[in-house]
Amino acid sequence: MDLMSYLSDDEWEVVKEPLDMEGFDEYRIVHRCSEGGGNFKYSAVHTRDEIPVEIRISGASPNRDPLKEIQLIKLRVDTNKFITGMEDCGDCVVRK
Repeated sequence: MDLMSYLSDDEWEVVKEPLDMEGFDEYRIVHRCSEGGGNFKYSAVHTRDEIPVEIRISGASPNRDPLKEIQLIKLRVDTNKFITGMEDCGDCVVRK
């Protein structure tokens, strides 16, 4: 299943290939939990420097974590620690 299957069409969009991958970094997801209403919180490790971080996503399906079966993924995360882009094996989505 692709990433977009578990995200809101109103808040997220598929991009064939991001114009540039600037701002995308690889993260390893180590723990996840639902905060309700399509919001999820993840404990992750930034693979470049092995620093643990807590990041969030909004605009997801309230019934399923969009990263449920993914452990290693490239993410773009804003300064508030919200995910604004995801790339997994050529499947790329970004916030509108």
